[in-house]
Amino acid sequence: MEALTHEQIHEIRRNWYLRLERGFSKPVPMAVAKTYFKALLVFAHGDGVLSAKERSWIVGFAALLGHSDEFLQFVHSYSADDNIYDLIAELSASQNAQRALLYDAICACTADGYHAQEQQRIHQVAKTLGISDEVVERIEALVTAELALTAGKREILHNNQSPF
Repeated sequence: MEALTHEQIHEIRRNWYLRLERGFSKPVPMAVAKTYFKALLVFAHGDGVLSAKERSWIVGFAALLGHSDEFLQFVHSYSADDNIYDLIAELSASQNAQRALLYDAICACTADGYHAQEQQRIHQVAKTLGISDEVVERIEALVTAELALTAGKREILHNNQSPF
């Protein structure tokens, strides 16, 4: 069997999670990814504070998706002061990803507790995208259920203690 090329390895890193978890059939264009991550940071800054836990979650998510060191540095240092509606307008070509953006934003926001101002902003943006409060509430419930499932998995597999 032939060895994987550096490009193939990078492609696997960058797209494995999105294919497995989200059903993506092709890579996300880098310009879209950059705007998407800006939006995540702006959502997390919705309560006026972009906490270290929120930023860490977002940087970690970018790493999980196999983004470059340069991209991770960008996410780590981005000021999160853009207008969320301008970013959403830039992402308008990616309408199929709107619910995923809200989901990822809620995940990022919950890293330090899902604050009322963050929740309010997410619901407001969802309305402008034509996504009902009911759908946003379903996404919020999904995030809550996943957090509980992860806690249960840690308890069952490792008795809530880090094995390493």
